[in-house]
Amino acid sequence: MLKNGAITEAKIIKDLGLTPKNTAYHALGLKELIAYLDGKLSLDDASDKAKIATAQYAKRQLTWFKYQFLQDKLIQPNISVFTHSGNDSSTFTNFCKEKISQIF
Repeated sequence: MLKNGAITEAKIIKDLGLTPKNTAYHALGLKELIAYLDGKLSLDDASDKAKIATAQYAKRQLTWFKYQFLQDKLIQPNISVFTHSGNDSSTFTNFCKEKISQIF
């Protein structure tokens, strides 16, 4: 995120005068990077807080997905099928975490 220009992007958004009333202001990590730009957080603290916010968002997504699909099958966009037997959701959670880690 930081290596790909997130700080520059946050500065542009900040310079546009966006506020929490604007949807774009709620992008993951933006609040923390603006706090860094304002001198309220160090870059390390902003990065850590952005990572935590991202992990919390991913957890909410996992929870939502867990209750949106049949408990025995989940079809992924790449047509792979996740088969889940029993009531143990940790297998499903681990599957989702692995897929998320491949993205990031």
